[in-house]
Amino acid sequence: RSVVLSMGELLGRKEEEFSKTLKDEFGRALRTRGELLKKGGSRTSIRGSLTSGRRNWQTRYFSLDIDRGEWRYFDDATMASQKGLVQLTAATAIARASPTLKGRHGRNATEDELNFFELSGCLDDKGAARELFQVRAKTAQELEDWIVSLEFSIKLVREASG
Repeated sequence: RSVVLSMGELLGRKEEEFSKTLKDEFGRALRTRGELLKKGGSRTSIRGSLTSGRRNWQTRYFSLDIDRGEWRYFDDATMASQKGLVQLTAATAIARASPTLKGRHGRNATEDELNFFELSGCLDDKGAARELFQVRAKTAQELEDWIVSLEFSIKLVREASG
């Protein structure tokens, strides 16, 4: 019995995580969904006072509305519980960086395992400026997919803002 695999399956990419209509400059479908590690919560507590608390890496499921420049994140792939929103703006910039990882995320981590990038110049779901939004992909390919899709979305936001 023969099994026919799509190119996405061969590359370890789930087709439902990519746009069926939007493509990058090379004709590849843009990533619109997937799991990433996100640098944990804000530095303010519920009472509004500053804390020097721990900001752990948390697994989140992301969904990008490329046309609207809205990058939402959820507890899991069911997308039943939205945890937050990153609103891309004309001022949003993406930077690859090398984080200093500690604990279970840092032990024996190789450069390939880091796959880290951060966004600046974006807004949260209340329209307040976000200082930095830091995320890590599981693989270098996922990192590239997200950066290409986010850059495409930022370009559309800039064009729309004139």
